[in-house]
Amino acid sequence: MEKRQKLLMAGICLALFILYFPVISNDYAFSDDWVRINQILTNKLQWGQWEIQTGRPLYGLLLSLSNFFIRDSSDLAYFRFIYVIGLIIFCYLFYKFLTARKIFGSQYYLNLLIPLTICTSSPLYLHGAWFVCFPYVLSLIFSLISYEMASSDECSLPRVVFSILFLISSFAIYQTSAMIFLLFLALDELGVKNKGDKTSLRKIVICFLILGISMLAALAMAKLLPSLVGLTETKRSNLDFNFFKSIYWFIVDGLPFFLRSLFMENISSSMVFIVYSLLLILLAICVKRIKIYFLLIFLFVFSFFPQLVNSEKWLAIRSSLLPLSFLIIFIYYIISKMPNKICSILISCFFCISICFHTEFVFNENFIKVTKQDFEELSAMVKNKKKNCITVDLYDRKYAIGNFQISDEIGIRSSAIEWAIPGMLRELGKEPSNSKDSMNCVVILQKEIR
Repeated sequence: MEKRQKLLMAGICLALFILYFPVISNDYAFSDDWVRINQILTNKLQWGQWEIQTGRPLYGLLLSLSNFFIRDSSDLAYFRFIYVIGLIIFCYLFYKFLTARKIFGSQYYLNLLIPLTICTSSPLYLHGAWFVCFPYVLSLIFSLISYEMASSDECSLPRVVFSILFLISSFAIYQTSAMIFLLFLALDELGVKNKGDKTSLRKIVICFLILGISMLAALAMAKLLPSLVGLTETKRSNLDFNFFKSIYWFIVDGLPFFLRSLFMENISSSMVFIVYSLLLILLAICVKRIKIYFLLIFLFVFSFFPQLVNSEKWLAIRSSLLPLSFLIIFIYYIISKMPNKICSILISCFFCISICFHTEFVFNENFIKVTKQDFEELSAMVKNKKKNCITVDLYDRKYAIGNFQISDEIGIRSSAIEWAIPGMLRELGKEPSNSKDSMNCVVILQKEIR
């Protein structure tokens, strides 16, 4: 059995590589990628200033190291490849975590399907498809290592300290990825060995203590670190403790967005209500243990915490990993409780395959192809103009061009974004300018586009 599981895990890793092959085999850049390209082409590099201002110094360091290896947009594929390798490592570690703790008992197929589904969910696929997100996978690995240390039966003080350090490092790369720490806690509580006893309660208390300390450190990195190095904090670090406003946002905007991000479809509001209601009812029937049920619901709601307390209340696929992962776990857990085991396995496999290939298809059609098409259209427009001075009016350029558009990430035209187009034009050998009197250049008429 163990040998067969290892072979299946090898197959899962191969499947991940195949599903992510489009992000490796294509040359393209998107939105913020062009800012990096522009800095490199003009030799005006910013060594992590923005990342420090947003409370992610380790992310800034990792991104800055890439400056030494990038000449133009064709080099970005190497870093997307690094991300895919890191994601395969995370998938394997996730599988080992589920297997070692026997969370799903004899239903070993879930140990394979859950990591694969989460690793091909829209947030992680976006991270892999977008160069500037390539360090985020390290945040996931650090968070998993942190939880392994925090939840060990031999949880000594040194282990707790190292757990805190790993989780702080995870937050220093990407705050929302670090919060996946809560998912591992939820999975542990679903495990066949955990019955809500004193050992389980002690583990929960220790984990929340570690998470609380790490979140305070993350807040300090966002609020205090910028001023210590002579920078100013951004609006993204502003907090909003308006409880009723946050709850309203959570129900009206948050819940529908995360469900649409999971299935990558424009689901109606009524369908959103039906799906969440069914999930809550079926989960209550399947879990049976009332304390665990309410703990899972609490952890799911708490997974929105970074968005709930942030004043911007900005919804983006790249920051929706934890809520989506909870939805995936809930769905698999409900399916696993079906009385017919064969039927349960078949439905689980169908759900996994559907999510994996549909996500890959949507990103290939509405992210990679759209991004390449956008650059090709801009290139043709610049080359076909015989005049020395070419005008690009951002206001007139269609912002969304994909068949499926969500947030500011999928189906978006980079050449309609003010901070992206200078890098795109310099890649084409043209010098952008804001002056209408400029000669031998491309004039950009900058207007508010959102």
